[in-house]
Amino acid sequence: MAVDVAGVLACHSLASVLRRCWVGIPDPGLGVRDEWRCHCPLPSHPAPVDPHRHKPSFAVHLSGRMAGRWHCFACDAGGDVISFVEAYAQVGFLDAVGLIESGGGIPRGSDPHLHLRPATRTPTGALAWEARPGSDRELPDPSRTPRPRLWAAMAEAWRYYALDGLAGLARRRLAERGIDLGPLEAREHRVLAGHTPRSRTGVVDQLRRRGFCDDELVDAGLASRHPDGSVEDFLTHRLVLAVRDGHDRVAGLIGRDVSGGERAKYLNTATTAIYDKAALLYWASRPTCRGADNLVVVEGAIDALAIDAAGAQADLNVAAVSPSGVALTAAHRAAIILQAAKPPVLCADGDVAGRAATTAWVMAMTQEGHEVVAGTLPDPADPADWLAVHGCEGLSAFLRDGCLDARPQEVRPVHAGRFLARAAIRDGHDLGTTRAALAAVGARLNNEDARHRFAEQAGRGLAEAGAGPDGWLIRSVLADIEAARRPSADQRDPGLDAVMAV
Repeated sequence: MAVDVAGVLACHSLASVLRRCWVGIPDPGLGVRDEWRCHCPLPSHPAPVDPHRHKPSFAVHLSGRMAGRWHCFACDAGGDVISFVEAYAQVGFLDAVGLIESGGGIPRGSDPHLHLRPATRTPTGALAWEARPGSDRELPDPSRTPRPRLWAAMAEAWRYYALDGLAGLARRRLAERGIDLGPLEAREHRVLAGHTPRSRTGVVDQLRRRGFCDDELVDAGLASRHPDGSVEDFLTHRLVLAVRDGHDRVAGLIGRDVSGGERAKYLNTATTAIYDKAALLYWASRPTCRGADNLVVVEGAIDALAIDAAGAQADLNVAAVSPSGVALTAAHRAAIILQAAKPPVLCADGDVAGRAATTAWVMAMTQEGHEVVAGTLPDPADPADWLAVHGCEGLSAFLRDGCLDARPQEVRPVHAGRFLARAAIRDGHDLGTTRAALAAVGARLNNEDARHRFAEQAGRGLAEAGAGPDGWLIRSVLADIEAARRPSADQRDPGLDAVMAV
């Protein structure tokens, strides 16, 4: 039977049908914006135990160019009024049209796959599936599956996440945050962001069809197997980025939550025989494109992607890398130094935890003898947020050589010496303790020119805080550094302990 879809949509607005489903859409003319949000009414979306603690994820477009469309960011479902009734009543297309044209109330259906949906929290705070016996999942076995099969499984999974429809969804989500992947993907000649499918077994089903068994999917970190034998995708309702090794092979995945709920913002592939979060960094650019004039180390993978995208748009030689968190391991630091053409810029988020992470990164890399630069953002901005507000001009906050004239709010990176001097004075350390601490750190630098630059910048940082004239402070810090280098290499300078407390 032919259905006049355009006629159905013209005669039955989404708002009127939602009211027939007992969804409290406000009346027009009451100051309602183009988009109205509420908690998702679909039966496939478990209702939160405490709605006041969960952000509404169901968006209804009442006017504008998207009028008549809806989307649930948690369910990753959306469409027009017909698709809503299909999902709400759990019926087919023709039955949904019949319910719409009946003019009466529309009954809410029940989802037969509800037990596979994301877990909700019980009144005690525990996850619902944790409250049931035998709910834990199997972890990858690093010795069960040969590595070539793991590489093949990861490559096939990434091809699936990067399909045109899913990659397009990822681009739209990133565009909402002000990240335009077009120039960067054109430069790299490949898809850089994917997305999980609606089905919680989409990747599992695809790889089973490609000949992979459940053991291989679990060992690759792509699937979760529960004690009852059920297997489902490890990443659900997330934007997906690929973590590659030195041979440009996909080793692991990073999933950025798009549900807006209480789940972890980022979720990494569990440790497998080919992936270890403590050893691999996230890069958006190919290995052959590294050695950038400006290498930036940031906290989140989306932040790294935002910097690379802005750099490609501005045609600047800038690349960013992320450890996917605030922990910068020795393996991470070694990889950063190997790829950095000039001293890297270390810039975590602008909140308290991010500033502490930046200080720890600067300390760790300087103590290993490497010259670095520190970036600081205003609280609570992260690099992606900063660039979304300031555009390509905001890259000046991450470029060590001042490649751009525009400097929004005069936010720009500073040398490690000036950064540590400012931090010490800000935290109330006296001049003598601060000088000894700075000398202990600066003495670790391998290059004489780097030590002179550290002393110069540290002296200027102390002068800015009113500790004395900059010329005298620079000479004093340099003399302290030379004095600190006189003891044997294995003798620990007590001043180092002081600066670790900064």
